[in-house]
Amino acid sequence: MESFLEKIQLFSESELKNLSEQFKISYDFLNGNTSIEKSISIYNYLIYVDKLKDVELWYKNRDKSKSIPIYFSYAWKDKDNKEHEILVNQLYDELSKEGYNLFRDKKNLKIGNSILQFMKQIGSAQFIIVFISEKYLQSDYCMFELYEVYRNSKLEKNKFQEKVLPIFIENIKQDCSTIKEFWNKRLNEIKSMRTEMDDVNTLQFDSEYNQIKEIHHYCCEIFSCLKDSVATAFNSINEVRNHIDTKLNNEIQM
Repeated sequence: MESFLEKIQLFSESELKNLSEQFKISYDFLNGNTSIEKSISIYNYLIYVDKLKDVELWYKNRDKSKSIPIYFSYAWKDKDNKEHEILVNQLYDELSKEGYNLFRDKKNLKIGNSILQFMKQIGSAQFIIVFISEKYLQSDYCMFELYEVYRNSKLEKNKFQEKVLPIFIENIKQDCSTIKEFWNKRLNEIKSMRTEMDDVNTLQFDSEYNQIKEIHHYCCEIFSCLKDSVATAFNSINEVRNHIDTKLNNEIQM
């Protein structure tokens, strides 16, 4: 009893809100009961409404789910929409405070590390939060990360959707045809650059060329997977966190 009471005292405001939403318990009641004396009343209340075991299981799974690596995939240095990276930073900082196991290029890539290897690492991850913007859908790096996720999902839509949580941080005006048109132009651009190179430089260039070729081939399938996923707009950090927790809990139960 004492250990669980101590844990209740350590709940952050957002965790109390999450607990309130999950179990239909008054947030005002929970928020006013974080001292050891008042935590006893929460404990007794949970017994009274027959939810103590459910809450303890929720807490146990929540801690277990936080050990699962979460990768952030987003387009940074968007000069036209600087607020996008601010949103990503806010979510990263909030989830970090709550103990989620987060991975992000700016935090985890060190000088001398391979960007390609990090993209492949994202591609093989269990759980990726994808921040969808117009720039993201036209970024070589971002779309190759998504292609790697799709490839590691054996090109199967359901497996891809189990791993990815799309967050739309702006209204997307593009559809499959415009995305395909963009990557068709990008592929032709790469092809023309390739033909102008000598043999040595062509060998060095082939890796990038092959990446673009794969993106071009699968971009519509990947976009369709994103559009058909259970996605969310970035309305509030708490709403996004609820989506994250739901997906992590599903991961534990699989």
